[in-house]
Amino acid sequence: MKSKKEQLQELVDRAPQQVRGRAPTPEEMDKLQTYKVQVKALLEQLPPGDSGITYKGIMRALNTKEKVGLVLDLERFNISEQASDSACIDIPSIRQQARCRSISKQGRNEKSGEALDYLCVLDFEATCNEDGPVPIPQEIIEFPVLLLNIKTGRVEDTFHHYVRPDVHPRLSPFCTSLTGITQDVVDGGICLTAALARHREWLDRHGLVNAGNHCADGGAPSDGRAAAPTRFLYVTAGNWDLQTCLPNQLAHHGWDDDVSGGPFGPGSWINIVKPYRTLYGKKSRRSRSMTAMLDDMGLALEGRLHSGIDDCRNIARICACMLEDGWQPEATTVT
Repeated sequence: MKSKKEQLQELVDRAPQQVRGRAPTPEEMDKLQTYKVQVKALLEQLPPGDSGITYKGIMRALNTKEKVGLVLDLERFNISEQASDSACIDIPSIRQQARCRSISKQGRNEKSGEALDYLCVLDFEATCNEDGPVPIPQEIIEFPVLLLNIKTGRVEDTFHHYVRPDVHPRLSPFCTSLTGITQDVVDGGICLTAALARHREWLDRHGLVNAGNHCADGGAPSDGRAAAPTRFLYVTAGNWDLQTCLPNQLAHHGWDDDVSGGPFGPGSWINIVKPYRTLYGKKSRRSRSMTAMLDDMGLALEGRLHSGIDDCRNIARICACMLEDGWQPEATTVT
């Protein structure tokens, strides 16, 4: 009788090719459905545990040329070849194309060497013009952050405020058209310093410490006992939010770093585009956009593009998929 390892290897080898550029034929649909039933049946035979192997993860991985997620899931999962049998599965044909680091570093920040607990998905919206010069400074008008649990891939809390610009208080028609944010919304918003202070309070309430610069206090217990810090990094789709937008606005007003609440310095965020391209072997410039990443993953855009909170939700969906496929979050190095 074939071992579970051999059965799983055969199942991988005979995975149907994904149909692209046309509708699948009834025969192809039948083959795919049969294959899905076989995958589910085999997964039900595997012993329970923290394997990370899921039906969704296997099917997503098999629909990519690199099959990165399946490689990582199989390497994390020990299947018995003897009575308890704990030899790791090794599938060279898949591993040749995998773009990933050692499994032992999963969920760890390379700079600090300590485990990450959360990702804070952030996407500012700021004042802008269709024609003419860019406003100086571009002022944040929407400040959304989602708290994503690395272990579960789920969003556990939301921070969201609209921010009232003070240098250029009137939004351009283009800005409203692009973001969906109207003048009355920002007029009823809070100032940037208040938004930053409330964000710091939100981080402190969750006991969050940025793994890149250690600027939050970690929420130590009042009885003096040392608390294990809850470590996080921000996630953005590009470097603009935390490398350009916020620093430029703070510098324009002459505010020092303390005004920002401290957690936004170099090494405090992940530009999701870079690990995405590495994990899935993407070299095209097209993969730099959030919508391109969603398209590559077969995910539809949810909500409104350039709505900060909706963009955060879509970026969080990308992060959840990448975590399931074996991504190891690390801070982006900006030179």
